[in-house]
Amino acid sequence: MNNVLRKNRRLLEEYLTDKAGKVSKVKIAEKGFNFLFYTSSLTTKKEVTYFFCYDIGYFSIDREHIFIVKKKDYVLVAQEKLVEIAT
Repeated sequence: MNNVLRKNRRLLEEYLTDKAGKVSKVKIAEKGFNFLFYTSSLTTKKEVTYFFCYDIGYFSIDREHIFIVKKKDYVLVAQEKLVEIAT
């Protein structure tokens, strides 16, 4: 189980640029990412659920993409990047 979690974290980190990133669910799954394994989750007041693999997390932007964040910066970064994605 720990090997799967470490692999998931490494894959998330590959797509993490600066403090956040975006990747296709299919693309990361093809590299071996397993969406069933994560170390913790957090649901915000706006009903957004973040799934974390240690210190790197993600949430679904839409049916095809995930948005990746670092745990310590996820709230601020996610808000800033969502504005960028929307524009």
